[in-house]
This record gives sequence, C-alpha cells and structure tokens, in this order.
Amino acid sequence: MGQGAPPMSQALKQKVDAEIKRIVDEQYQRGMALLRDNMYLLDTLAKTLMEEEKVSGEQLMKMINQAAAEGKLVMGNSKMAVAAYAGE
Repeated sequence: MGQGAPPMSQALKQKVDAEIKRIVDEQYQRGMALLRDNMYLLDTLAKTLMEEEKVSGEQLMKMINQAAAEGKLVMGNSKMAVAAYAGE
C-alpha cells in the first residue's frame, strides 16, 4: 500500500525548506519589481476600472500591447510567457 515519502533527515529537511524559502523570496522580489517598473500600466488599469467598473480580457491585452508598442512595458531579464486574448 502507499507509504508516502521516504524518510528524510532533519538536515535535509532544513536544506529543502531553505531552498524553497529562497525561491519564494526571489520570485516575490521579482514580482514586486515588475509591478513597480510597470506602475504606468497599473495606473492606466486602475483609471479604467474606476471609470468603467470592469475591464475585459481584450481591453487588458490592448493596454499591455499599447504599453509594449510605446516601449513602456518592462518585462525584466527572465523569459516570460506571452498571452494573447482568445475571446470570451
């Protein structure tokens, strides 16, 4: 029957926990930097939401594409997935 994960030493558990924390912290910092660097886009989104109360996926993609076309979209140094609006 299923016996779960094999036993791990306390030292190995601590190493795993430390690595997980490092990865999570690194990605949190990356996410915060992307938000700060793209504040222009967040402000545009917030203004649109205040005026219209909702934003469609198509509208959001247009905002992102416009920011990219104007050279204002900051994507960082890492590879990023690119999404396209496929309709509702």
